[in-house]
Amino acid sequence: MSTEMTEKGIQRHKLSGNCQMITFQVEFQILEVQTKENLSTVITDLNIIMESTTYPELSEFVSRAEERRALFMFFRSLHCFVEWCEYQKRTFKHFKRVNLYLLAMNLEFILWKILSSLCKRIRVRKTFIRGK
Repeated sequence: MSTEMTEKGIQRHKLSGNCQMITFQVEFQILEVQTKENLSTVITDLNIIMESTTYPELSEFVSRAEERRALFMFFRSLHCFVEWCEYQKRTFKHFKRVNLYLLAMNLEFILWKILSSLCKRIRVRKTFIRGK
């Protein structure tokens, strides 16, 4: 069985946007291929431009998406990455609050120990002086 493919046309697209704190620009070409049964589309070129971010691990991910021409994978993974970053920020914020609370409790305990030790010394001194 042979299939005859004819090119329908090439569409060029350019998208700019941001996902939370990450700004990006995506340029891609779509090739439409008509067979006897249906019309299919293929991404023939994909170029992803991202502002330099504080996340160096994104460059490897972007390169992989460009090589595979996986536009959907790029958007899905970018969304997951941003959700992970937000979760990480909330987690660090939580532990920072907890650590500050524990630090305050520890300082309070330490101060209490110092004061009680000083009070004991003062009492001992008073009794020692009175005893003479």
